[in-house]
Amino acid sequence: MEPHFSPDVVNGGVSFWWQQVGLPARRPGLDGDLECDVCIVGGGLTGLWTAYHLLSEQPDLDVVVLEAEFAGFGASGRNGGWLSAELSGSKERYASTHGAEGVRALVSAMERTVDDVLGVCADEGIDADAVKDGVLYVARSEAQLVRLKEGLAADARWGIGEEHHRELSADELGERLVVDGALGATFSPHCARVQPARLVAGLAAATERRGVRILEGTRATRVE
Repeated sequence: MEPHFSPDVVNGGVSFWWQQVGLPARRPGLDGDLECDVCIVGGGLTGLWTAYHLLSEQPDLDVVVLEAEFAGFGASGRNGGWLSAELSGSKERYASTHGAEGVRALVSAMERTVDDVLGVCADEGIDADAVKDGVLYVARSEAQLVRLKEGLAADARWGIGEEHHRELSADELGERLVVDGALGATFSPHCARVQPARLVAGLAAATERRGVRILEGTRATRVE
């Protein structure tokens, strides 16, 4: 992919990803009163996925997305580019309301989501520059190696097995990636890299094809 750096951006004003693909054409904003079945505030990935799946379940819904800047301007278009199933937060906290089985179900759902996103990209013709090769965590010190092993042991206590996350020896790591001084690593297959601006722009277009109205330059000031 040949990078394209737009001359129309101030450094830091938008992300590297948008500089690479060029800023999108702005959609019209709200210019008067409007009624709809569902109004979503925010044109990032959370809002756009919500709109996409609402229309998947109920195609007759009238859905509007309000966005203060342009779709994908915020964190959805300026992140690390990892489509990851890694679970954030405390498993103990999740288990306090849903038990160990709930933790395992959440881990499995996160892993399915990676493939679900890639499936939508394929179905909708979204070129997100996506490649699913998994993720490596490499230890270059004894302390790092201990932390990796402790993480695997903690997963095992939750009933999360090697199909989710497994240990690699230094030799096994070397077959995948050469890292100077590596003592070991862990690997999870449940991760892909994406170009975030391409993903969010393609998803916005896919929601519009389903009938969603995205109103840009429209800041929500109050929700009643």
